[in-house]
Amino acid sequence: MSKEYKISLNFSPLINSNLLFKVYRKKVHSNNAPIKLPEVFMGRLPQVDKSIEYENYYISFEKFEDSEEFSCSQDLNKEITKSYIFWLLKKTVNAKLDSGDYEIPLNSKYKRVYFILKSHTEGRESVWIEPYFLEENSKFGLLFDYKFLKNEGSKFNRRTQVLSLSLNSIGRSNTELYSDKYEKIRNFARLYYNNIFKGTEIDFYGTTDIPCTILSQKIFLVKGGIEVENQNKMREIGPFSTVTDEANVYFLHKESERIIISTFYEDLKKEIESIFKIKVNFLGHRCVDINEHEVNNLIIKIQGNSKPNSIVVVLKNNPEDENEMYYMVKHKFCSINIPVQFINYDTLKNKYAVRDFSLQIFSKIGGVPWIIKPNAGTTLIIGLAQSNRFKLLNGEKKLDRYYAYSVLLESTGLYQSISVISENATKESYLAKLRSRVEEVLKNESSKYSRVAIHAPFKITDDEIKKVKESVENINPSIEFVLMRINMENKYFGYNKSLNNLTPYEGSYAKIGKNKHLLWAEGVRITDSKSKKRYSGPIFIEFMYQSNNTLDQVSFIQELLSLSGMNWRAYNSKSVPISVQYCNLVTDFVRSFKEKGYSELKASSLKPWFL
Repeated sequence: MSKEYKISLNFSPLINSNLLFKVYRKKVHSNNAPIKLPEVFMGRLPQVDKSIEYENYYISFEKFEDSEEFSCSQDLNKEITKSYIFWLLKKTVNAKLDSGDYEIPLNSKYKRVYFILKSHTEGRESVWIEPYFLEENSKFGLLFDYKFLKNEGSKFNRRTQVLSLSLNSIGRSNTELYSDKYEKIRNFARLYYNNIFKGTEIDFYGTTDIPCTILSQKIFLVKGGIEVENQNKMREIGPFSTVTDEANVYFLHKESERIIISTFYEDLKKEIESIFKIKVNFLGHRCVDINEHEVNNLIIKIQGNSKPNSIVVVLKNNPEDENEMYYMVKHKFCSINIPVQFINYDTLKNKYAVRDFSLQIFSKIGGVPWIIKPNAGTTLIIGLAQSNRFKLLNGEKKLDRYYAYSVLLESTGLYQSISVISENATKESYLAKLRSRVEEVLKNESSKYSRVAIHAPFKITDDEIKKVKESVENINPSIEFVLMRINMENKYFGYNKSLNNLTPYEGSYAKIGKNKHLLWAEGVRITDSKSKKRYSGPIFIEFMYQSNNTLDQVSFIQELLSLSGMNWRAYNSKSVPISVQYCNLVTDFVRSFKEKGYSELKASSLKPWFL
């Protein structure tokens, strides 16, 4: 079912749509010492206005030594124009506000001013403002959003989650996140608009409405290929694919936890056997303390039993106190391809804990609870994740090593494998291995697919794109191929003003620029506009490369939406595309293992041990 409507983006265009301003500049020469002044930055400008020849200049909005004045129109260099708007904003707040009313972080990658709404013991409620150019509308303006600034030293607890709007006033999941955020924005306008913005060069209109289309809703396949619209239906019908042998669950726990565990034993056994239709054997391993010696003893026991579908379950009390134990146990068992499921004491209080843990256990031993019904032909999806390790060399931070992993999926969401792309110490060797890995995948898999999509949560450089492009063309020049940047944490938000709760519909998609899109993977349903949980903001998507200009980008976004329903960590978990999530989970584990001195984990497995 397709429906079009409007979403109010968290962007307000400037009333002045033709900015003209003066800059002071000095040409960059390689034989001159660099200029290091707080308000001087580098940028490209034409030698004369309207010239197509651009050169590098040192630029400031205030006169500096040996600089020349230059008249600049807003379209000569959009980054310089955004810097000018930010300079005006800083200049205005510095002149008109007390220091406690706003914050401008130093050395931030964002050009942001945080306007303080209210202060608390735990931190400050704020709305940030950032200059922005909305490419789709060719408008300069201001992005804005609510942010709780936690005080340094303040604990992250229920109170800070309430102030961050993650929880509502009574400590439950905030189903009114969108309307609460919007009210904070309105409060910001009441406090600051007339004094700071009205009638100035940075005065702005209200939020911008952008066209939005609702994509096809996710359809899940469960037992017998039956189609359902909700993962919870699997509980009534059965999993898409079960395991052939019984499940062998080894509980590693302290002697003092025996009573707590006993009730959970029975509830978990009943849940797994009734929902997933497999026999469960519980094999306890009690000890005074969970340490390396006891873990080694359990490994010997498991390997001696030679039982299939084995998994270790560990009860975890204090996240901070048992942090070292957590990674030691994870690394020991994952190194020999035995999955581990940790269970926190506090989580046991949740009435849905047993069913969510049973889902993870079933998935980790090789079961398939559900898959996605693909909307078109099957696409091979390669998810990427990357982690860089740095070291200090002569007082400077230098890149020491690239860690990169890839996950193979089909557009059904069916997990195939995860493997190392690179553990190399130089960019050149990393790029060579990246290309080699892509070629290997395509040689083995491309005959089964007419489309290949690479999903990466980070910006990919021109060098990397060139290497991947060459790999694809070498194997199959006719294949449809895209390279997509998938950014879950981004600066965009939007409001559905046709509903009182202001929440966008699930599957809403909007174009915000050339090859740039927003996707609301979760939200309210058209048939039921009541908020059931706290829905996250949109996913930012950028097509960094595509094999030809006629490719249907929306069809690849539709697949991304479908993949967001394949999260087997819980029945009602956050809708995150698993192509990105799986790689990020593995990368986080491997980085933590290395930081704690454990050996390199060869993260290749046909089972999702990292859930």
